[in-house]
Amino acid sequence: MTKEFTHLMIHCSATPKGKWFDADDITRWHIEERGWSRVGYSTLFLLDGTTDIMIPFDKDDTINSWEISNGARGWNGITRHICYIGGLNEKGNSVEDTRTEAQLAAMQAFVKMHIMLWPKVKIIGHNQVNAHKNCPSFNVNEWGLSIGLEKKHLDQQIYF
Repeated sequence: MTKEFTHLMIHCSATPKGKWFDADDITRWHIEERGWSRVGYSTLFLLDGTTDIMIPFDKDDTINSWEISNGARGWNGITRHICYIGGLNEKGNSVEDTRTEAQLAAMQAFVKMHIMLWPKVKIIGHNQVNAHKNCPSFNVNEWGLSIGLEKKHLDQQIYF
């Protein structure tokens, strides 16, 4: 079953600032440790700006079953979930926007590419759909405006 691709949701891995994690770690946490059928993110931004596609996707306007990532209950069929490594302070005990310059550049390019390819897509933070999440540890709408996104591309609603 396919559904229209409407949202790009931004997440953080909720890991300590500057500590290296990668797609293998995410896969282990989600599939082996939590027992999920798929990872939660289609794309991962590593500390050095490397962009790892964890679940491939095509360029049409729908999300097919093979493109679904398990990022947020109720949103997975219409949303592509992206994640940066980090989101906690160095001690790992409080929320902090820890995106490196390389992550910021990679994420900005990725988001702008998505808007260019899918002009109706809206950008949203995980914390806008789940009251129990601080993820992605920054205000997605403020960041979107700061990088020149139009308001029509930012989902400013809170869904809980």
